[in-house]
Amino acid sequence: MALLFGTDGIREKYPVLNELNSFLVSYFFVNTIKEDLTDIYIGYDSRFSSLSLALACASSITSFFNKNNINKKVILSNTFTSTPLMAFISKDKKAYSIQITASHNPFYYNGIKIFNKFGKKIEPYLENKIETQLNEAINLNFKETYRFLDFKQDNLFHIDNKINKFYFKDFSKFYISKIISFFRSFYKEHSINFQNLGKVLILLDLGNSAISYLALKVYSKFLDLIFSLNPNLSIDLKFINNEPNGYNINYNCGSVNPNALESEILKVDSYYDLVLGFTYDGDADRTLAYIKVNNSNNPNKLLFLDGDLIVLAIVYFLNKIGYKIQKVALTHMSNLAIEKEFNKLGINIIRVNVGDKYITQAIEEGKAQIGAENSGHVVIPLFLKTGDGLFTSLFFTSALFYDINQIINLLNSIKLYPQKLINIKVSDKMEFMEKNKEIFNKIEDYIKGKGRVFIRPSGTEDLIRILIETYDQKIINEIENIISKEVIINV
Repeated sequence: MALLFGTDGIREKYPVLNELNSFLVSYFFVNTIKEDLTDIYIGYDSRFSSLSLALACASSITSFFNKNNINKKVILSNTFTSTPLMAFISKDKKAYSIQITASHNPFYYNGIKIFNKFGKKIEPYLENKIETQLNEAINLNFKETYRFLDFKQDNLFHIDNKINKFYFKDFSKFYISKIISFFRSFYKEHSINFQNLGKVLILLDLGNSAISYLALKVYSKFLDLIFSLNPNLSIDLKFINNEPNGYNINYNCGSVNPNALESEILKVDSYYDLVLGFTYDGDADRTLAYIKVNNSNNPNKLLFLDGDLIVLAIVYFLNKIGYKIQKVALTHMSNLAIEKEFNKLGINIIRVNVGDKYITQAIEEGKAQIGAENSGHVVIPLFLKTGDGLFTSLFFTSALFYDINQIINLLNSIKLYPQKLINIKVSDKMEFMEKNKEIFNKIEDYIKGKGRVFIRPSGTEDLIRILIETYDQKIINEIENIISKEVIINV
């Protein structure tokens, strides 16, 4: 079975993506960039298979370095890492990195993401070169593959070879120091002060994810900084779903199931004037939020914020403190009502394909200054040009604490258009799209002038996603009926 790069790296069920394939991907990756080699940093999430796949990658690259007398290091994290942590290391160290993760997918999936020296996912032409070599090797039988690579005698811990430089390291201290340093400088530069908010609870659903341990360290340091600016603030911190066992990542928790956090927030009594909740996916490159305000104007009202609403609040905050954000990138999945709200604020919206790398691309091409996906990827290039759920939640917290009343009023004023997202499981995405071309054209003609329909193959799963959006729920129901009766699904 061929392994291919999708919109977010390679992703497959384990053991389709297994240790041998991870070894091969890594080997062909460093072979492809051999004229531009750096130290290689490797991280992994909390799935049961992630550490063994990461070790396979480390073994492969160490083997390559040894065979070719390359004096570079392979540095493997000694605990779980988020994807944005690895991207930040690449950017800061000007080095390539690999993250083993399947993001929001269940525990039985895994994947490989590769970052270049600028903290961005590697370019498509590099992915294509790796794919070609990889799938040629997979088509060989195991004996031929081993002979082809000749790595049987190599050992990750072969201490007799002086060129072999392999290390375990705790990446979290570096990442935490950089985040806190950023906010300390940011607050000072813009003379940020925080309002007294009464009693506040910050509640985090960590999704049994890659940040199950990291988040406590980050938030503790962050709140120390907040208290240093306003010692009168009263903020409590609580975590749920922070006990990963290898199999419970994203299971009934995290951003793939935000209802888990919602139900916990609804249990919080009126002792707190403000409850702020964040929920993360498996590799913590995305976050979703809840706000519950308990006062006379908003008695226990609960607001749910997707990535688009989070970036709206952040852009409002940035412009208020002196930035001039005039261009924002959203995806084709974003609600039309949010686009109109940005337009009211004098901000132009550019729509891009789904995938945070397309948000990043729009920013790098000068078409946008910031951007988000409604799924929770928010790209804030002040820190990193890729989605970082932890950083986003800290930045949003800063915005809310700075001007809570205006931001709550802004978010409350938005009346979202009705949307329906239909996921159709298929075995061949391209064949499905071809066979249903006529009916999809019929649907698009039907909704023209009344809303929109957006149809796309998933970049990471065997799904076709159909988004219907219109001001009238009846039209959505009618299109759903057309799909159920006329779309050919058995492909």
